[in-house]
Amino acid sequence: MYLPIEPQPTNAQAWLAAASAVQARGGDAHNVVIDITDPLAESNVDADIIREVDAFLHAHRRNSLSGVANTIFPQALYERHGAEALYVVYRDTVLPRMKQMTHDWGRYFDRLTAWKKVRGSKIEVINPLDDRIHPPRAAEIFCKGGILKPRFRRPLSARKRALFSSAMAEARRPS
Repeated sequence: MYLPIEPQPTNAQAWLAAASAVQARGGDAHNVVIDITDPLAESNVDADIIREVDAFLHAHRRNSLSGVANTIFPQALYERHGAEALYVVYRDTVLPRMKQMTHDWGRYFDRLTAWKKVRGSKIEVINPLDDRIHPPRAAEIFCKGGILKPRFRRPLSARKRALFSSAMAEARRPS
């Protein structure tokens, strides 16, 4: 079974709707499914929701929402070091300290960015998130006049090349 939730405009409102629906079912639900119209938007209502939840978490000596979110993607680390150094700083500096403090086996971000691919006796670590966080690297790879897909080294079609070029131009535009 799953619990479908009506689509919500933002993350905070989606989480509130999902938590309310789960609570209405006695506090237990599996496979809660919800669509978020604009996951990057944050309204005044959202800021109020986040402040209220953070106050509750603080009162119960728990991490804030941004602290929890940083276990999924270390935004502050990304902003401080940029895409170039993000993985190295995380793997070599942050993760060892976290493991020392908590004595656990890692964080979600670590598991997201270090997949072990085993072929016989050869172990290759791949990072699928790198393609998403660092798309300019793909634009630098050329072969016989066509942009290549970094992982497969095949030229992109003219349509995909145009879409990619458009997306790269948009990403480079100052905010």
